[in-house]
Amino acid sequence: VPLLVGFHATGGSGEGFLSSFSAQALARGFAIVAPDSRVSPAGDFTWEVGTEPGEITPDYTHALNCIDELREEHDLLIDPQHVLAAGYSGGASSAPYLASNEDLFSAFASLHGGVFPGGVGDHIVRGWFSTGEDDDLRSPDHVQDHLDSLVPLGFDDLELHVFPGGHGLSGEEVDALVDWWLGDL
Repeated sequence: VPLLVGFHATGGSGEGFLSSFSAQALARGFAIVAPDSRVSPAGDFTWEVGTEPGEITPDYTHALNCIDELREEHDLLIDPQHVLAAGYSGGASSAPYLASNEDLFSAFASLHGGVFPGGVGDHIVRGWFSTGEDDDLRSPDHVQDHLDSLVPLGFDDLELHVFPGGHGLSGEEVDALVDWWLGDL
């Protein structure tokens, strides 16, 4: 089964992320793990991403534990060619962080967010970046800069997609991402 591991926005929840992708999961037959982040010292539900080579944060470990729990509880056999780490807004930087440090992943998606290059590992996978043409938090130019920061690290299969609208995830964006990820499956 293809697997999507989702990272919600700051202040969001795994349930909220799940709701954005559940229709596609049912239609296309993939599993989703969408954990809640920890609570930061400031009291926000947000993800902690490593900023140094090899740094493992508690959220990193938590996400891997959630994947293990899904496998065990559902006796899930994961399709190794189709494992996507996807994050939205404040969760977007968790996707390339986890996917580039774990051999399990075949791709990542940073939706309306960026990347911390210092925490990126050496597992080179393809990547998707997207944002809204009127996103006032993460403009297309801002997101392009984050994409460009991965090129010197050896990432050469990266795409930027710009959709109508602002900082919210649209159905068009979700559908396009799933089509990119799963192709003809």
